[in-house]
Formats: sequence, C-alpha cells, structure tokens
Amino acid sequence: MTRRKRKIVKSEEKVFLKAGITYLIKEEKPKHAFSLFAKGVSKGIPGLCITRSFPLHISQNYKLNTSAIFWLTRRKGEKTIDPVQLTMISHTIQEFISKSKQSITILDGIEYLIIQNDFKPVIRFIQHIRDEVLIKGVNLLIPCSPQTLPISELKILERELELYIANEKSEKK
Repeated sequence: MTRRKRKIVKSEEKVFLKAGITYLIKEEKPKHAFSLFAKGVSKGIPGLCITRSFPLHISQNYKLNTSAIFWLTRRKGEKTIDPVQLTMISHTIQEFISKSKQSITILDGIEYLIIQNDFKPVIRFIQHIRDEVLIKGVNLLIPCSPQTLPISELKILERELELYIANEKSEKK
C-alpha cells in the first residue's frame, strides 16, 4: 500500500490556500487562522465563521462585517449553535458551501466540540465535512491548540487534514 505524501504548508509561503483543502492550523490561540480567514474575506471570498469566541469580538477584531458568524455555545439565541448538535453544524457548513463556487469557512473550537461530544463523533463529523469541502473545491480552516489533545487524537487529525503551520513569532507583534 502506497502512502500519499502530504505537503505541509507554512505560513511564510506566498501561496494563499489551495481549493478543496481542509487545513489543520496548529497554534495556541487562533490568531493566525482568523487572519487567514479575514484575508480571504477581504479578497471578496464569502466567509462562514463558527467559533467558540464571542462573535462581536471576532467581527470587530478581524473586520468581518460581511461574514456569517455563529457562536458555539450551549446558550440559546440568534446565531448560536449548540456544540452537541454536530448535525446542525454540518448542515450549516454544507448549506453555506453549496451557495458559491469559492468560499472559506473557519471552525474554531474543535477542542470544545471534543469536550462536548467525545473524539470519535467529532472526527467522523470532520471527515464528512472534509469530503464535502473537497468535492465543492472550497476551504475549511480548523485551528487547534496541540497541547489540548492527547497525541493519538492529534495524530488522527494530522492524518485526516492538511497541516498548516502558523508562524508563532510573526503573530506576537
């Protein structure tokens, strides 16, 4: 059995994002992932943000006035998604990516989803969404703090997704 060679994309590279790829962005705080997302949106690419962070802060900090932002929370409200409703999150992403030929989605809070659902349902959810992203030729960014997960779970994520290594030094400016 031949194993496909995976390219690791580094943040210093001039290339933005390749179509149809779901990127795992390993960083302590999702600053670089949100910067990539904001960069795509600023180029006119439709954006969907599903985040554990408070949406108003994300919108203000990254100037995302045109993007749909959903808050991952157990609280009921407008533009909120319950983290245990993986089917609803999946439906929201699929509906969004079906509307345009080019789009970018950020799913911030993978650690929270794992805490709320356990790892196996979340990895199945990610595998399903990754396949949809590939077929539609769009992008999905999944920031993740590597120290928050057991090594075995992190390795599964790394195997399933394209690794994008954020340059931590350039983020601390």
